[in-house]
Amino acid sequence: MIIGGNGCGKTTFSKMLCDKLKLPLIYLDILYWRDNCQTASKYEFDGLLMQELTNPKWIMDGNISRTIPLRLKYCDTVIYMDYSRFQCICGAIKRVIQNHGKSRPGPLL
Repeated sequence: MIIGGNGCGKTTFSKMLCDKLKLPLIYLDILYWRDNCQTASKYEFDGLLMQELTNPKWIMDGNISRTIPLRLKYCDTVIYMDYSRFQCICGAIKRVIQNHGKSRPGPLL
């Protein structure tokens, strides 16, 4: 489970780790966000999350804090990306600039 501040590089790191370890990669943002900036209901999101958590192996990227206790029950490793607020803000701004005007079919890298 990869957690850390917005813009700290969780998605980039998770993708590299997934490629290296050949494990499925689950993005909480994909489970949570719908078209037009709408979100999944809590019930829908929790159901999708449980489906992923019960798979035998995975890497999970995301910060939905209310789900951390549940995710901790199913993971064997937590990587906390502890970067300064300044670094996270710079990372988030860079992501916005690089992806301006693009649709978001999946995680933005």
